[in-house]
Amino acid sequence: MRRIEIRQRCLYSRIGGHSIRKVIRGMLRVYSLEGTAKISFCSSPEDADSRRMEDKRIPDHDFRRRCLAAFTLIELLVVIAIIAILASLLIPSLREARETAMDAHCKSNAHQWGVILAMYHEDLGGFVDIDAKFWPHSVEGYSKSEAILFCPKARKTKPPGYGNGPDHRGMAGFAWFGIYGHKGEVVSSSGSYGKNGWVAHTLAGGWYGADSEKNFFHHTGDVKRSDIVPLITDSAWVHPLPLHSDSPPPTRDFMNISGFGQNMWLVAMDRHQRAINVGFLDGSARRVGLKALWTLKWHPLFNVEGRWTPAGGVSPGDWPAWMRQMEDY
Repeated sequence: MRRIEIRQRCLYSRIGGHSIRKVIRGMLRVYSLEGTAKISFCSSPEDADSRRMEDKRIPDHDFRRRCLAAFTLIELLVVIAIIAILASLLIPSLREARETAMDAHCKSNAHQWGVILAMYHEDLGGFVDIDAKFWPHSVEGYSKSEAILFCPKARKTKPPGYGNGPDHRGMAGFAWFGIYGHKGEVVSSSGSYGKNGWVAHTLAGGWYGADSEKNFFHHTGDVKRSDIVPLITDSAWVHPLPLHSDSPPPTRDFMNISGFGQNMWLVAMDRHQRAINVGFLDGSARRVGLKALWTLKWHPLFNVEGRWTPAGGVSPGDWPAWMRQMEDY
């Protein structure tokens, strides 16, 4: 049987130049036998001395050495305070590192989709897919992983009635979902990314009228600056169709869109710290600030110097309150 006695004889504090001796009467004794432990308290220092003398196996010098090695309450509190300070310094750094890792993961997904869609377009002789609305199923033979359909920050669809806008649309922290008729079958789809609806041979229904055909990129050979043409983006819907006349969303995660206007709201969401990830038609992928979305060439007639760009005369006060502190481009 082993016995460890932790004793604190006295604590000195000076008040008015006099030393006051405070005897710590609670002496802790711990017994250990075959994996069990017993804790008892001595009523006085003298009681502790008498109990120690009962066990001749602990030499006096060893006993004193163990007593001197014990922690005082003040020392324990100091250690706890230091740990708390270090934790307060490290937690923000860990959170930032986690955000950076998820941002890199999302950017990797966007790049993979760019490669997949480039192969798909090449197999079509340079023509882009027939209908942007069904792109996840059009390219399903080129990728066996459904995981890259989801940004790590938006893997789940939002609960019914959550936020504003239809339940099937996503938000910064939620994926979209939909059920479509595709090639004679009813299919369901869900994801966190959307394919630029203007990069398509045609769009079912002619939603923007007969002249809207001029807005589409029909063939990859028709694109002059593929490095600024978005192909795949973080999105609250499967096929955003932004226009340069679209205004910024009035509030963060505002998805209450009527009809087919204001499609820029589907991508101008604060998913990656005031930015989203975009895969471009040239195969590159990069982080794009929300205000810079109006400077990209979403379709052939998109004015990259429109109302919401510095070249178009936008001022900081023109942006909604939640976007005013974001970086200008």
